[in-house]
Amino acid sequence: MIPPYSRSTFAHRRRIRRLVRTAVLAAVLLLLAVFVFLKPFGIGAGIRGIGGIGSKKVGTNGGRSSATATPTPTGAGSSLAPVVPVTSTLSAATAPTLKVSAMAKGLGAAVSRAVAVADGQTILVLGGLVGGSSSASVRRFSPASDTVTAAGTLAVATHDAAATSFGPNAVVFGGGEAVTIDKVQSFASQGSQVIGKLPQPRSDLAVATIGDRTYVLGGYDGKSDQTDVLVTTDGVSYKVVTQLPTPVRYAGVAAVGTTIYLVGGEHNGAQVSQIQAVDVAAGTAKVVSNLPVALSHESVFVLGGTIFMAGGRSGGAVRNQVDVIDLPTGGLTRAGLLPKAAADMALGQNGGDVYLFGGESPTPLSSIVHIGIA
Repeated sequence: MIPPYSRSTFAHRRRIRRLVRTAVLAAVLLLLAVFVFLKPFGIGAGIRGIGGIGSKKVGTNGGRSSATATPTPTGAGSSLAPVVPVTSTLSAATAPTLKVSAMAKGLGAAVSRAVAVADGQTILVLGGLVGGSSSASVRRFSPASDTVTAAGTLAVATHDAAATSFGPNAVVFGGGEAVTIDKVQSFASQGSQVIGKLPQPRSDLAVATIGDRTYVLGGYDGKSDQTDVLVTTDGVSYKVVTQLPTPVRYAGVAAVGTTIYLVGGEHNGAQVSQIQAVDVAAGTAKVVSNLPVALSHESVFVLGGTIFMAGGRSGGAVRNQVDVIDLPTGGLTRAGLLPKAAADMALGQNGGDVYLFGGESPTPLSSIVHIGIA
């Protein structure tokens, strides 16, 4: 049995608890009302972040940015793919010093839009535009003697093609004759022959060889820019590896490890600033950064673990710069100057020696430019 004085005490305590519960509920409702009222003005988020519990700092994550701005690609409008950040050690900070010089004798005749392939200690220069028409001529350049000699002819005249070597043979992919062609032809000391066809005609394309596989990227089929990245081991059969985020023609190309970089180029007739990276091991492709300017028709190469770019066109101007490309940012740092502004040069490389053949400035050139590490 509860004594009378105890009953009054417990009743008093119950009233106090009810008052406390009512006050707490009123405070919660008041806070919710304030938050709902202020949120449209952008203040609610600030209230939520006050103190330590439930707060979130935007823009930092252990010293790394947690929100990455996406640069706007230039040259082809908003239809271009967005930029995805990339981590790379290929930067201007570690770039070697270059020596750029013209060879004394040159090609002997003006040629542009040819392709070049190393052949032992010499370099073959194949096809191109000569006198305004596609050429089938093959020239052999000997760096040791600075001489150019006739080496034979291609089975099919072509320009704006791409080339690599399969064993002792130089292999030329597509290009333009009177029209864009799909022919793949090999050249060796015994002559030239058509060995296969691309899945579709392609000119203005690029190729890169990694190990025993050659990858075909970009180009134009006579109607549209090409998206499929193809792989072949023999020039005869092809498989699709991935698709380019932005199909381009007249782009520079360089391979580092299992990644192929396409630099600039043209998309739907407009120059672009994008650097696209194709990871052939993962079968993926993405845009990693943007150059400060949109450009095309340039020559891209790797020396000392650094990617360089020489010449090319930006707008209507032909460039004379040799630049280091900083892949993570797309930044360009001048590393040298060509003897003369030029675009559409054939690029051949033997180890640490890069040679640029002919080109346009804007008329065709007969020069040979050597670039090496100083």
